[in-house]
Amino acid sequence: MEREFCESLYEIGRACGKIARDIVELHENLEEVLFVVPLRGGLPIWAGVRYGLYKCLGPFEADVLFLPASSTVEKRSEGIEEKISSLLKKKLKNYRAVVIVDEAISGSSSKMVFDSVKEGVKNFNPEREWRRSYWERISIELYVVAARLGEKLNPRIQKLRNVLIYPVTGNIVTTDNSKVYPIEYINEIRREKGKDGIVHKIVSPDVLFKRNKYWREVVNWIEKGVEGYFEEEISHVSAYVY
Repeated sequence: MEREFCESLYEIGRACGKIARDIVELHENLEEVLFVVPLRGGLPIWAGVRYGLYKCLGPFEADVLFLPASSTVEKRSEGIEEKISSLLKKKLKNYRAVVIVDEAISGSSSKMVFDSVKEGVKNFNPEREWRRSYWERISIELYVVAARLGEKLNPRIQKLRNVLIYPVTGNIVTTDNSKVYPIEYINEIRREKGKDGIVHKIVSPDVLFKRNKYWREVVNWIEKGVEGYFEEEISHVSAYVY
């Protein structure tokens, strides 16, 4: 892969390392956390955060929900709400937090996921008193790696409660880049007219993980960035001690 591409992945990894450290500082027990990863953009971010959590904790277990969230997915918001509400109703665990990890340029897609998860959490319990204080019962948090130092972010996402933004230099190279994603959406596809011509909408999407010769290298560079972040943190602590 090109040097600039790899350097961008490295910087994303550094941001993922900081996200992992912040999550660990905020949540003592990851068994009480449900991680939500929007597909496709959140997948490389989760790869870095997962490695960062390993660097902090050693081997760990976590519940992860991968959710189709592309603009090509029909009724994506309703689908996310339904999946979150359905999972919580099963009461597999008493989650205290839902943690979303994603990438962002404008942040509009990340905000949609955040709002949809929030509605899914509120709707799983219809009691009025519970809905009024759901923030206290299940914290919903969004951690986004933002492109170009965050200057392209929609101001509305920056004002949301429990949203943490991690800006990186340059563009997010993972966005719609075939070198990165090892997945594609499959299932029924409907053709419909849009303002720019024919648009393909995916109905009831499933996710197919396919072979991608670049994916392992992508993850390697992101993990190198995570390593770089923690090495820098250790050096700062050492300098302070001495």
